[in-house]
Amino acid sequence: ELDDRRQQREITLHVDLSPDYVVPQANATLLHTLLRNLLSNAIKYNHEGGQVRVLGRPLPAGGYELRVEDQGPGIAPDNVPLLFDRFRRFHATGPKAPEGYGLGLPIAQTIAQFHHAELRAESELGRGTAFVLDFAS
Repeated sequence: ELDDRRQQREITLHVDLSPDYVVPQANATLLHTLLRNLLSNAIKYNHEGGQVRVLGRPLPAGGYELRVEDQGPGIAPDNVPLLFDRFRRFHATGPKAPEGYGLGLPIAQTIAQFHHAELRAESELGRGTAFVLDFAS
């Protein structure tokens, strides 16, 4: 489903995960849900013909950082701290508005916390948004 939506919007996907990282005591189903939510948002809020990048790297102090980046319009700085509030949405409404209820990011954050990871957003208006998941060592 995500790949179909990505192809419809002509969004390219770039994945660079090095090296593989094993989350200790992970719930694979929950992690799949978390990543699906982040990828879905990166596709949904990206520009047509944009790019989604998934980057993973070990952290210098141990652990692992996973980033999901888009090239969408970005999020206003005042709204970034509110992204993980339930039912909060920051885009246009009407017939062309993206579908959803504003629950994907709060669910993703809860799953991250369950895995002792930190989920945060980095965004710049006009340049895009990155959701960063830091797994402690």
